[in-house]
Amino acid sequence: MPTLIQNHRRHVVETRLKHFYSVINEAVRLSEVDNGDKADWIIEQENGVFWDYIKPYLKYNKVEDTENPNYEGRTDKKVYLANGSAFIVSYGEIGFFPEAKNMNKADRIYGRDTFRFAFIRKYYKFHENKGVEPYTANWDGDNATLYSNPTFGCNSKKASTVTGSFCTAVIQRNGWKIPKDYPHKF
Repeated sequence: MPTLIQNHRRHVVETRLKHFYSVINEAVRLSEVDNGDKADWIIEQENGVFWDYIKPYLKYNKVEDTENPNYEGRTDKKVYLANGSAFIVSYGEIGFFPEAKNMNKADRIYGRDTFRFAFIRKYYKFHENKGVEPYTANWDGDNATLYSNPTFGCNSKKASTVTGSFCTAVIQRNGWKIPKDYPHKF
């Protein structure tokens, strides 16, 4: 029975990750039709990319403001989707939760409870001129370092608060399937 539950949770994560990636990037493409090339979007407020350019083209159940615990006075957005998933928008970064209930977990882990995406239009070559992509800022392009990077790598060492940030890229590069050697259990 535990294996059945674990396999079901893996399937939910895979399906919702792929769906989110598709839906959020479709919203970016639709916004470009009305607002021009995303490289030229003008951002006048925090979370402006999401609020001004993406949100109007996205179907969601509700949006809530939430205080960012890492930055005093900064407000992020919690967005709840119809399939039971949710995400938090913090400037150009997005924390996606295949199960919305995990947003309130105190011990949430990147690559298990939350998956990191980013909308970074400049500076990082694996994000430049793209829409919302799995977080790979500061990645060197070597697939092995998606696992071994001491800060962001997809592993269970918990070397920093952002360990596991590259897990989303690992899953994407595996056709939106969780690899057999994946470091986290579901």
